[in-house]
Amino acid sequence: MKLSTVVSVCTAAVLTGTVLAAAPAQAAGAENAGTYYNATPGRIADSRYGTGGMPKARLVTGSSVSIPVLGRSGVPATGVSAVVVNLTAIKTSTSGWVTAYASRTAKPNTSSLNFGANWTGATTSTVDVGADGRIKLDVTGSLDLAVDIIGYYGSASGTGAVGASFVPMDGTRMVDTRETVALRPGQSVRVSLGDWDTTDGMVPRAVRTNVTALSSSASGWLATWSGVGAAPATSTVNVVKGEVSPNSTVVALSKGSAGEYGFTVKNTSNTTMHALVDIEGLYVTSTDGPFSVRIPTGPSRIIDTRYGVGAPKAKVAAGRTIRQAAPQLDWIFPLGFEGTITGAAPLGTTWLTAWGGDPYRPTTSSLNLVKGVNRANGMTLSYGMQTEDSDPGFAIYNAAAATDVIVDRTAYFGLTIDLPAFAAKQKAAEQVVARAAARPTR
Repeated sequence: MKLSTVVSVCTAAVLTGTVLAAAPAQAAGAENAGTYYNATPGRIADSRYGTGGMPKARLVTGSSVSIPVLGRSGVPATGVSAVVVNLTAIKTSTSGWVTAYASRTAKPNTSSLNFGANWTGATTSTVDVGADGRIKLDVTGSLDLAVDIIGYYGSASGTGAVGASFVPMDGTRMVDTRETVALRPGQSVRVSLGDWDTTDGMVPRAVRTNVTALSSSASGWLATWSGVGAAPATSTVNVVKGEVSPNSTVVALSKGSAGEYGFTVKNTSNTTMHALVDIEGLYVTSTDGPFSVRIPTGPSRIIDTRYGVGAPKAKVAAGRTIRQAAPQLDWIFPLGFEGTITGAAPLGTTWLTAWGGDPYRPTTSSLNLVKGVNRANGMTLSYGMQTEDSDPGFAIYNAAAATDVIVDRTAYFGLTIDLPAFAAKQKAAEQVVARAAARPTR
């Protein structure tokens, strides 16, 4: 199977097709742990209205809110280890950041959402769920804050079907409307993975994608969803006029009337804009059970060029690349990791590309920056071979103006050594990567 791009700009947002369920029927148990499930995209908390555990007031430095996530918007009441949420900063008064982490755990020295003053924007983050069924959000700055559910990861206590395995990939550009026509208000673009052969029992359920809005004539937003039914009332990417705005998120897939798997991006605002869509990984179910799982580490800072953590103590200059080797772990075979990438105090407009570090750097962006404004984006990275003789690792390239770079890790994706039929599961993961690695045709 070769990934192909099916770009249809249309005003009709409803597809004939089916939303992909979490998984085929299988025995429940420990295999649920660390596997992914699609939820019903929806807003569960908003400080503007005092909903979902938020006070009805702007959040300011020192604010700490505890948000219940279980039993809401399609998330089960039990059997959940982490939730995927979209955090939206709304009409900020100052610059600052939000730290998201499991309730009833120590606050980490990390950030999930960074914002400048007079700004509205979003970052998708995967947050471990605390023992009380909540996530915690700590604020530095002044803003209104909204929380939207996207999906969740199961725990060993979960029941029902086993979820999907995640396979991280280097970025692959699927859509660039600059090559066709900008999205007018109400228009949508269907992003297709092509005709996926499911005879071997592997079915794609969701996709990790970085969606970037640019060249907007006014403030606006883009929505992403499976393409079945109406677009959700929540936004995926918020854009300020003249700004390049990315958000790396997870989107459920649907099977269209032509038999292809894909999802939809819609301009749900009142202004015309261009959109870039990059694929960063796939969530796939298998009749043989999961071949990779999410293994939480707790938020931790693994690169901070301001202080020489994990990289030289200096801004990353234009055209330069920083690298870090994958950790040697005796309990998993790591395929990659998830976390947040942040650009701090950039000296001008630039963008960062994060990938496995092999010589073939993808022509995609992971984070876009403007002078003097700290910005973060979610990320998933596959570990790659940087040279024939080196250990696996990853790399981050800075295209233009010098900037500090920060990377926070929240979990690994890996093949657990104690899973049965380890060799077969490793082979299955390699097959998914081989299927998806082919560049899209135009």
